[in-house]
Amino acid sequence: MPPEFSSPAYQHLLINHVPIVGLAFAVLSLMAALIMASRPAQWIALALVALASASVVAVNWTGEKRL
Repeated sequence: MPPEFSSPAYQHLLINHVPIVGLAFAVLSLMAALIMASRPAQWIALALVALASASVVAVNWTGEKRL
């Protein structure tokens, strides 16, 4: 594995947009599920919101790491 892949700064740059794009996708999914009034789709969309929100922990952890 190349050494730049193990750099916290590089890892932070790779996953930095996951919460932003993931939350936008999850909100759109939740809006569609609410319009369709589908309970299973609403649960899936809420799970996507939770996953996108949980990814903030990893982004913060890699952003705060010091070498």
